[in-house]
Amino acid sequence: LPSFIYAIQNLLTQEGYHHLDFLTFNLLNQTKLLSTALVVYVLLGIRQSLVQVVALVMLLAGAFLLSTDTGGGTEAQASRFWSGVVPVLLASVCSGIAGGLCQQALQRTARNSYLFTMEIAVYGVVSLLVVMLAAPEHLARDRNRILTEGVWAGWEW
Repeated sequence: LPSFIYAIQNLLTQEGYHHLDFLTFNLLNQTKLLSTALVVYVLLGIRQSLVQVVALVMLLAGAFLLSTDTGGGTEAQASRFWSGVVPVLLASVCSGIAGGLCQQALQRTARNSYLFTMEIAVYGVVSLLVVMLAAPEHLARDRNRILTEGVWAGWEW
């Protein structure tokens, strides 16, 4: 399950990245720390210190201020919000859920971390392949190029 969630997170991150400036994207992307802290608290009962809570609130406030940019018309703002801000925030929530599930699996069940990492990688690749092949055209921009030219298309050696 965490590998599938990470795969969805990666797709949402890529979608949001295309519609935001780098500063807004990076700050919004850091809200994954907030979602991870919340999920770890819910799943494992691990509390944050007062300093950590203040830092997380400051991060959330900065992300909120940057996501409410007043530049451009209302149509441009709406497009930026739904195509950029929302996917990045959803990706951050996905990251928090997957991170919390991974931490729970590693701490509560005493799994081998190397084997767990390999499982996440393999299942993640399979998940991305399934999503890439099953997604509608507008969500899988590179699918046709990968299928016709190969995975390394566009790379220079």
